[in-house]
Amino acid sequence: MSTLSDTMRGVEYRDARLQAQASRDDLNFDAGYNIGMAEAEHEIAGFAKKYKADPSESMDARCQRFVAEFIGSCDCCYDELAKAVAQAVGMFEEGDRDGKDG
Repeated sequence: MSTLSDTMRGVEYRDARLQAQASRDDLNFDAGYNIGMAEAEHEIAGFAKKYKADPSESMDARCQRFVAEFIGSCDCCYDELAKAVAQAVGMFEEGDRDGKDG
């Protein structure tokens, strides 16, 4: 009976270690995600604060230029975000961004 008892203890110990590792992995993922989101928010806010509005532009032209410059600033590090924003506002035709015609 002691062999079965030892086996059960070993299984319980292994399960506890796996659960503890999964908890640590979840905490590390959450921390990394939060840091990444804070960094992205900081970069986006920094872009918005540096944007220089031209008072001679109409509001539509100013917004269009802001979005175009924002997409350009995102394109190097946040490719998916840049594509999503461009698609959402209809800023580029499909071939324009890929360097393809049509």
